[in-house]
Amino acid sequence: AKLNEERDAEGLPAFANPRNATAGTLKQLDPRQVAARPLAFLAHGLGAYEGPELTNVKDFWDMLRHCGIPCNDPVYYTDSLESTRQAVRDIDRLRHTLPYGTDGAVIKISSMATREALGATARAPRWAAAYKFPPEQKETALLNIIVQVGRTGVLTPVAELKPVLLSGSTVARATLHNQDEIDRKDVRIGDTVLVEKAGEIIPAVLKVNLSKRPADARPYSILEATGGLCPACGNPIMKEEGKVAWRCTNFTCPAQAVSGITHFCSRSALDVESIGSSVAEALRSSGLAASALDLFSLKLEQLANLNLGTPEEPRRYGEKNAQKALDALQNARELPLERWLIAFGIPLVGEVVAKALADTHPDLEHVADSSYLRDIVRLDELMEQAAKTNPNTRENRKAVKEGALSAEAVQERHQELTDEIDRLTAPYLETGYLRKNTAKFSYGSEIGVAAAKSLQSFFTSAAGNHTMDVLRGLGINPQSQSYRANLLEIPAGACPARPSSSPERSANRGTTLNSSLPPTGGKPPEPFPNPPPTSWQAAAAAPNGTRPSSWAFPSSPRKTSTSWSGNRPPSLPYSVSHRRYRNPFPASCRRLPPVPSRRSSRQKRPMCPLRPPLLPSMVRLIFSVCRIPGI
Repeated sequence: AKLNEERDAEGLPAFANPRNATAGTLKQLDPRQVAARPLAFLAHGLGAYEGPELTNVKDFWDMLRHCGIPCNDPVYYTDSLESTRQAVRDIDRLRHTLPYGTDGAVIKISSMATREALGATARAPRWAAAYKFPPEQKETALLNIIVQVGRTGVLTPVAELKPVLLSGSTVARATLHNQDEIDRKDVRIGDTVLVEKAGEIIPAVLKVNLSKRPADARPYSILEATGGLCPACGNPIMKEEGKVAWRCTNFTCPAQAVSGITHFCSRSALDVESIGSSVAEALRSSGLAASALDLFSLKLEQLANLNLGTPEEPRRYGEKNAQKALDALQNARELPLERWLIAFGIPLVGEVVAKALADTHPDLEHVADSSYLRDIVRLDELMEQAAKTNPNTRENRKAVKEGALSAEAVQERHQELTDEIDRLTAPYLETGYLRKNTAKFSYGSEIGVAAAKSLQSFFTSAAGNHTMDVLRGLGINPQSQSYRANLLEIPAGACPARPSSSPERSANRGTTLNSSLPPTGGKPPEPFPNPPPTSWQAAAAAPNGTRPSSWAFPSSPRKTSTSWSGNRPPSLPYSVSHRRYRNPFPASCRRLPPVPSRRSSRQKRPMCPLRPPLLPSMVRLIFSVCRIPGI
C-alpha cells in the first residue's frame, strides 16, 4: 500500500498485487530504484547449508531468529490429524489480518532425517504438501466476449467483465477456454457471472446466475461471432474432427507471428538467445518477419537498426545483439531433427514425441512424408473396426442370437481385419517401432495416435507445405542424430543384454550369451568403470545354462555399477526396467534394459529404501504460511 501511494503521488500506475511489484522491482537494472522500493523478505525454507547439525525444523527456526533473519509467523506444531485440521482452520481465519498476502498453508515433516529419507520428486519434496484455501468469489457482469488467436492458431474466447476487485487485484477479463465450455456453462453476453481466481492467479468464470439473465440474451457461437474468419488475418477458420478448438489455417497469421517466433527461438527449440518476445514484436510490427522462417533472410544492418522502443523514444537493437542472433540462427541450421520439430510448434509434439520421431526417421523430409505415421493412424482405425466386429462381444452375440447378424459374416469380417492388422504391423514389430500386448490385443509406440494425426495434419496443410518449401529454398533439412532402422538391434560397441532369469531359457541361450560377450573378457566398455569380478566377468566364465548370483548394471554413465540379486534392479526407474526396447543410456554405451521376469506370487516385494515406515510418534507436522512479499 505504501508503494502504491508513492506511485499515485508521482502519477505512476499502481501495482495490481505484491507479486507484480516484486517481480517488476527485481527486473530493474538500476539498483537505486530497487533500493527505493519497500520490499520485505521472510525466510521459510532451507537451501544449501553448512553449519551445526539441525535435527528438526524447530532448530532451523531458532537459528533464523538468533541470526536476526525474519521468518514466517505463525507456525503451528501438531502431532495428530485433528490438531492438523484445526491449525489449517486457524490460519484460514487469521490470514486476512496478516501483514502480507497468503493463499494457503504448508504441511511439513519436522524431522530433518525423515526429510532426507523421503527425498523429492522432480517437482516437489515428498515431505511437504500445500493446502490451498478456497478462492474468493464474486459476481460481476459479462460485458462482451472477444476471440483471441494464440501461437498455434487456436481461437480462444475471452470474457470482458465489469472490473471487480478479487484476491487483491482488479479482474476485468477471464478465459472461457473453448466453445464446448461456453455451451456447458451456457454463458451469454449480458449475463451476471460468478468469477474466481483459480489458484489465486488465473481468473475463471464458474457459473451463470440465471435469475439475473436479460430477456434478450442469445447463445454465443464463435463461428457466428467471427463469421468463419480469423479475427487477426481474415483467413478461414476450421475445427478438426474430434477436437473442440477452432483454429486459424493461415501460417503467416500476424497474431501467431510474435508467439510463433518467440517459441521458435526458445531454449528448448533452436535456442536463439538474443530474440525474445519484445524483439519478435518489433520484427512483426516493422514487417521484417511475418513468420519464424523469415528470420533466416534477415541482414545484419536490418536487425541492428531494429527499433525496440517507440517512434518518440527509439531504442536500437544494436550490431552486437544482431550479430549474436545471426550467429545463433546459423548454428541452428545444424541442430538435430528433434529440436526443429519442437520449434515448429506442432500441437501434441513435445520433447518426448520429437525424440521418438528422431529415433525412427533419418531427416525432416522423411517425417513430412512418413509411412510410419500413416500406418499408426491406419492401425488405430483397423483396431477400432476389429473391436466392433469381434464375434465375442456381448452386442455381437446378442445380434447373432436375435438374427440381426450372421455369425459367419461377423467372423469372416473380423478375420479379414485381423489379417490386415497383422500385415500392417509385422514390419514394425520386427524393428521395434511397435510393441504388441498379446493379452489385450493392442499395440503401442512412443508416438501416439493423436500426435501422429497432428503431424499429418500439419505437413499436409498449406502451412506445412509452405514450411517445407521455405526450408528447401534455404537448403535446410535437419538430420537425426539418433535414427535407428531397427530399435531391437544392439548398437555397435554396446554391452550385451542381461540373460533371462529362467534357467531353461538360460540353458537354451547359453551359447548366444557367450558369443555376444565382447572379446575383452566380458568387461563393459568405457565410460563405465570396471565392475566387480562377480558380474560380467562371472557371466563370461560361467558355464552355459548357469548365471552368477548378482549382475552389474550401470545406473548412470558417471556412477559406478550397482549390483543386485533377483529380478528387478531397484536402482533403475520403473519405466526403464519394464520397457523392453527403450534405451535410456547415451549412445556412448548403449545397453538394452533387462527384461524383468514374472515375480512369483509367493515372493515378497522388497520395501523401497526411500519410503521407510513412519511411526506417528516420530512425526511432527509444521504449518507455515505461504507468503508473498508484501508492499
